Amino acid sequence: ATWTAKPAAENLLFFDNWVGRLAGSEEFENGTLAIISLNAIWIGVESDTAEHDSLKDAPLGYVLVENFFCVYFLIELILRCFGSVSKVRLIQDRWFQFDVVLVTMMVTETWFLPYGLGYGGLGPFGLLRLLRLLRLTRMVRLMRAMPELAVLVKGMLVAARGVGSTLVLLMGFLYAFSIVFVQQFKTNEWCGDGEYSSGACVGGEFDGEDPPLRAAFGTVPQAMLTLFVQGTLLDDATPLITQLRDGLYGMLYIYLLFVV
Repeated sequence: ATWTAKPAAENLLFFDNWVGRLAGSEEFENGTLAIISLNAIWIGVESDTAEHDSLKDAPLGYVLVENFFCVYFLIELILRCFGSVSKVRLIQDRWFQFDVVLVTMMVTETWFLPYGLGYGGLGPFGLLRLLRLLRLTRMVRLMRAMPELAVLVKGMLVAARGVGSTLVLLMGFLYAFSIVFVQQFKTNEWCGDGEYSSGACVGGEFDGEDPPLRAAFGTVPQAMLTLFVQGTLLDDATPLITQLRDGLYGMLYIYLLFVV
């Protein structure tokens, strides 16, 4: 006899035995979600506290925790595999494919590399340690248990078009103002002491230090970066405002117009 599992796999049938009932039960699914959350927390804790490069050289506590997660997710995968009636439908299930890839990577990192080949985090397979962050993608499964999260994500996707259009508009303003600043500081002479002049400098051309505002607005990309950091984010904008006030006073009003 078979029965349909409600939470774990909506379109999968499981055998009516202890393996199938366990693999398709709501309690098992909720427990797995709790373990996924704990695993995400553990990755952050380990990143802050771990000083070892390989699990083989790690303290006992780290070894036990890593092996616990690896064993649990492997057992979960095996139960779902042996408890499912249709193995073909199971293989076609996107969540099962996703879990197979993650569990394979986890087994490789936890058991095969440190104990089978003896490689640590700095060995030729050290880059695989970065792939452990893909375990955090398991958190996506929480959306199956919390539909509110899925609604929020869908809302963000719907709003992405409007936000993207606004971003394009703001980039256009940033580009236009950058051209204005670049042209102004290319056509005005730097006379030293924070002064610029549209004509010839008194006493001839200044050959001293590089003009600070021309360095900030020398090219369009530089001007866009300056206006973004000190005009949009307003990160330490006081020196720029002072230089504009002492240099080209009219450009100060254009800068304030951009900020507004």
